[in-house]
Amino acid sequence: MTQSSSSTSDTSDDDSTGIIFRDLTAEQSDEEFDQRFAATMDSQIEAQLFGTGRCRRSGRRRRRSGGKRRYLDRNREAGNELLVADYFSANPVYTDAQFRRRYRMRKPLFHRIVQALQDWSPEFRHRRDALNRSGFTPLQKCT
Repeated sequence: MTQSSSSTSDTSDDDSTGIIFRDLTAEQSDEEFDQRFAATMDSQIEAQLFGTGRCRRSGRRRRRSGGKRRYLDRNREAGNELLVADYFSANPVYTDAQFRRRYRMRKPLFHRIVQALQDWSPEFRHRRDALNRSGFTPLQKCT
């Protein structure tokens, strides 16, 4: 009875592991197994990533056909003004308790983190883009 129960459990896993182990024999080396396993896993991963069995490794990318790039006006200046008015002005809309609930820290610690990030990385500094438009402020980048 134990043989029949073990054979039924082996056949139930046939769908998941049968693809990999289907043509392997006892005399095949570990290297051949590793190569076959890696190839099978790579094809399954590519199929999951790209939605089909085809892989888009041809090196061709879809490019725009001329013209201007799209610009999304994110109204950065107004967003910064609202952020400062809501949390960092002399008379903020939200209290210190609401700030702490939202950001899980007190304002002085938040200011120290913003300052440390500005000193550490140029990505967190306020800059202008190539068209001389104002970028996001450090407060906006950290919130």
